[in-house]
Amino acid sequence: MNGQVIHTVNSTNDLDDGFCNSAHCSLREAINAANNDGNTSIINFNIAGAGTQVIAPNGPLPDITESNLQIKGETQGGNKGNLIVDFRYQNFGKNSYLKILANQVSLSGIIFLKFSYTDTTDHILQIGNTTFTSNNSEIKNCCFHSDNVPLDNNIYSSVLIRNAENFRFSNNLIGSDFGKTGIYQTDAAIISSNISTKDLVRIDSNIFVNNKTQLIVLNDNARIANNIFGALDTLKNNNLFNANIGIQIIDDVSQINIDDNFFQGFNFAGINATIYNRLDITNNNFYNHSGNAITSLNLFPKPRFLNIDGNKAISGNSFLDHENSNFDELSLTNNHIEKFMHFINISSINSLNYFKYELNTILCNSSKIVDLNTTPGAPAPPVITSINLNTISGTALPNHVVEVYQNPRTNCQTSVCQGGYFLGKTLANNLGIWTLNSSIPNRSTVSAYQHENKIPAPLVYSEFSNCFSCTGPVNVNINPTICNGQNFIFRGTTYNASNPSDRITVVGDGVSICDTIYNISLTILNATRKIEPINLCFKQNINIGSINLNENHLVDSLSFKTSNGCDSIIVYQATIRGVKILDTTVCGANSLQIGSEIFDANRLTGTVIIPNASFFNCDSVIIVSIKFGSTTGFFTTSLCPGDSVLVAGKYFSDRIPTGQIKLTSYLGCDSLLNVVINTLPNGQGNYNADICRGDTIRLHGQVFTSGRTTGTIQLANGSLSNGCDSIIIVNLNVLADAIGSLDTSICDNQTLTLYGQTFSKQRPSGNLRIDNASYRGCDSFLMVHVTFVSETVGNISRRICKKNNLVIQNTIFNINNPSGSVRIPGGSVAGCDSLVNVSLEFFPDIALDINSHNLECNEVNSGSLSINSISGGSENFNYSVDNGPEKPYSSSTLVQSLGEGLHQLKITDVSGCDTLINFKIDRSADLFLKL
Repeated sequence: MNGQVIHTVNSTNDLDDGFCNSAHCSLREAINAANNDGNTSIINFNIAGAGTQVIAPNGPLPDITESNLQIKGETQGGNKGNLIVDFRYQNFGKNSYLKILANQVSLSGIIFLKFSYTDTTDHILQIGNTTFTSNNSEIKNCCFHSDNVPLDNNIYSSVLIRNAENFRFSNNLIGSDFGKTGIYQTDAAIISSNISTKDLVRIDSNIFVNNKTQLIVLNDNARIANNIFGALDTLKNNNLFNANIGIQIIDDVSQINIDDNFFQGFNFAGINATIYNRLDITNNNFYNHSGNAITSLNLFPKPRFLNIDGNKAISGNSFLDHENSNFDELSLTNNHIEKFMHFINISSINSLNYFKYELNTILCNSSKIVDLNTTPGAPAPPVITSINLNTISGTALPNHVVEVYQNPRTNCQTSVCQGGYFLGKTLANNLGIWTLNSSIPNRSTVSAYQHENKIPAPLVYSEFSNCFSCTGPVNVNINPTICNGQNFIFRGTTYNASNPSDRITVVGDGVSICDTIYNISLTILNATRKIEPINLCFKQNINIGSINLNENHLVDSLSFKTSNGCDSIIVYQATIRGVKILDTTVCGANSLQIGSEIFDANRLTGTVIIPNASFFNCDSVIIVSIKFGSTTGFFTTSLCPGDSVLVAGKYFSDRIPTGQIKLTSYLGCDSLLNVVINTLPNGQGNYNADICRGDTIRLHGQVFTSGRTTGTIQLANGSLSNGCDSIIIVNLNVLADAIGSLDTSICDNQTLTLYGQTFSKQRPSGNLRIDNASYRGCDSFLMVHVTFVSETVGNISRRICKKNNLVIQNTIFNINNPSGSVRIPGGSVAGCDSLVNVSLEFFPDIALDINSHNLECNEVNSGSLSINSISGGSENFNYSVDNGPEKPYSSSTLVQSLGEGLHQLKITDVSGCDTLINFKIDRSADLFLKL
């Protein structure tokens, strides 16, 4: 890059001889050189020697005042972590080690450790101040761990972002080393307290395992994304320290986005928003908190917006705990929550400006899903009155929206029954009656809540209703009205005037889905029907409306609509008048005369017309059909298969269905009888059923099992329609056994007993057969796999004064007991034991070389004390005399204006260690004159 100057640090000492060259260049000298070169600069590192190189500073570095500077710690040995800045728990005197007071500065690849805080103004790094900006700068790939923080309630920060637009803090690790070999006692937080809020501060891809509050945002537009809080990775392994808060929001003016982060194991909350303006919390993962996932406390009477969407949370107290909702707007949507006590816990909704929660999945919760603490403003929950296979019904406030959830509770039978998966929503009518048309999975519990039907705001939501349970079947009356001749179809069955009523039972699971009884009763409206007789003479035609009546079309009708919508029919029935049909048999005769017409064997049929001879003034017409000689007759009947009938001494059956018999008629003529037998069909039905493997069904003396699932049964005379035999075709369906799996984790020294079988480290998996355990009554098979969790091991390494103690789990570590291990039963996030290894170092005793000087002759308060030298301790000493103010010690300090008597000298080092020395000031010796 043109115009770029590279300064190379080649020494670990902290000296400054005014030059940065190949002979000697410390980090202090390199920063001074970069500030003064007037160019875009890079500070690289090339300190001789293998492995990591340690810089032990004696005090703060020069402020960075030149823009476009890059400090690249990863150039030492080619990797981040090869350069360490070890503060050795020094006191920097209420000052930052390094202040970046220039724009576009980049610092990377350095480990900072063992910093000692005496005041909230102490920082390792400060980005900008009230006078100078550090816009577009970044801190990346750095590590901050191990510190010494006073035992007070103040918040201390290792990195303070003070005045930096578009600043980025990324890929850093707070509380551990780059190898993630342990979690070290690190109490200081990262604080973003920006003066300027024009552009976002981006905090992304970092790992926070510091022990108290990990990240604090004060009045800053910020996007916090892809970070891990409270764990070294997202594998949900056990960690030694459970921090108090992951992210603390104290911001009254800005917009903050918290996206795609992972939070694990916080005692109070993963996110604690004490004050906020607009806060979006989306697509984060919260895991195994002893406290809440999110808490919010809005202290100002100004509308605030809190949007919580698309997050996943497993195990904790409340997913959202919200207090003092002064005009807030709350929205919780599309979240997946498991194993919490509450999904939402709100102390008051009286002054909410906007409040909604919907489309969330809420599983395995142990108490009220939504706990509004019976505060005014919240509507009462709705009531579910009935459930069948396709319909959920109930009551609610009139014109309110009802949202329904179904909870399978498959893996958490002892959890509350409310919540689960969103099933659908519907609207109550003016009477408060509502229905949701939706199928419900078997063995699920169903609950609901309601809210105002106002879009977009306000929406005031209720708590969840009690879960519905079946007390009896649901009766549904189906009463359609149809006209005679019409059909009504319900559930595949046709109903009409010949089949006007029915009763159908649809079986539910008996838990949340009740049996449904459909009572069908049709009302049949009959059409009016009137018959009008019409007289026709032979060959006459009559037209009525659109119909024509004649000898070939004697009956017809006209249709009209009545007032009830059914057809009205007038049937015109014509009768041919003056016509006689003469159909006779003449035995032995050769001819027959009718009127003037002769009939014989050559003329067997004909028509004889006698004009005007009819009573109806029609011609008399005789239609003649004469048979001469023997007659022929017919006998027809119906029989079941295998039956027979005796006709005139001869048997007929389905095997001899036709024949002819010669008879003599009562007129004396021979007759032929033609016999025709119709064979009726046997009745046929089907029997279909479900059975379990190993079950047996007996039907009319025959046995069916899973080995014989089909067959045919014949019942004699069993058909109701014609009295013939009935054939039953049997078809059985063998149900499969239910198969499930259980994957769980227990501690190394524990066992798990299920249905009489024990699983341990020696037998971590196996299969169980549970008789008649499926919801259909068949056997169930459970595949069990147990994972064993080892105890968690952590390390505490700290340097303290010899007179101080460190207490862990009632075990005291001090000068007499400097190291050891403490086992914390059930201390890991999985409930297994945790082991803490403690190693203390002690600052050496403070030793003094002093001389006291008595009063000068006749002068009050003229005594003095010479502090010649101080050794031991941790350097940078302060002294005080007789509980006076502390002053910094320098070589050969002289304390003056001391009065006669006993005095006390107190020496304090940077680590807070001290020592007390008593000394005495005498009056001056009396003068004696000897003559």
